[in-house]
Amino acid sequence: MSLSEWLMPGAVRFGLHADDVPTVLAAIVDHLIAVEPRLASHRQELLRRLLDRERMESTALDNQTALPHCKIAGLSAPVVCIDRSEAGVPFRPGSGERTHLLFTIVSPEDQPATHLKVLAAVARFLRDAQNVRAVLGAASSAEVLEYIQRWERST
Repeated sequence: MSLSEWLMPGAVRFGLHADDVPTVLAAIVDHLIAVEPRLASHRQELLRRLLDRERMESTALDNQTALPHCKIAGLSAPVVCIDRSEAGVPFRPGSGERTHLLFTIVSPEDQPATHLKVLAAVARFLRDAQNVRAVLGAASSAEVLEYIQRWERST
C-alpha cells in the first residue's frame, strides 16, 4: 500500500497548538481517535506508548518534522495522521527548534512488517524538502492529500 492509502478521511489537520511533548501527543491521540474511533478505548495506552517512544529517543527530524509512532493491539490496519502547527511545537526539548509537521503512525501490534513499511513510506516522503514545503504551504487538507498522491505517481 502507498502512503495515501493509509490516510483515512480526516487524517490531515491544521492548527495544532501545544507547548510541550505530552500536550502535543495528547492532542495527536485525540486526532487519531477522531479518525479511528476504535482507538478510543485505548486512549491512555496509546498516549503512554507514544510518550514512552519519545522518552527512548525523540522522533523529531531535522527538517521541522517529527514521526511519532507506536504499535497497539486491536487494530487491523495502520492509522496515519498528519498534524501541522503554524507556530511550531517544541517537540525536541532543549534544542530550541520548532516542529511544524507531525506524521503519526499507529500500527497493529501483530504486524511489525507493516509498521516498518509505513515508517519507510513516511520517511521517504519527509526526506524530500520539497514535500515538506508543499505540506507546510498547503491551504487545505485536500491539497495535502492531492500533493501526496501526485508525489506517489511520480516516484
